[in-house]
Amino acid sequence: MRITVETLYRGGSFQRVMLFIKDPAGTKLICRIGFGVGSDHFVPERFSLSLSPARDVFFGCLSRNADLLINDTSCEKISCHLPDGYHKLFGAQSALLLPICA
Repeated sequence: MRITVETLYRGGSFQRVMLFIKDPAGTKLICRIGFGVGSDHFVPERFSLSLSPARDVFFGCLSRNADLLINDTSCEKISCHLPDGYHKLFGAQSALLLPICA
């Protein structure tokens, strides 16, 4: 997985690529690997995102195991559907979420 994350980062011209894995209880996503701007802040602290049922686009994507590409996170139509604190924590203008299911 580390090689895949690094390949996405280097080959995809991303500012940051992070790999989150579900905890054993399935209640949160924990950051395990990161490359790029600010990723060193998320990985050592085992940064996590809650998976409690919410009405945000990330929860919807993960519950359906669907890929998600957001080109402009500041767009009014999508901004209100992002997880609480997304802009404060990540500050990314775009997002790509690719759930990997076993």
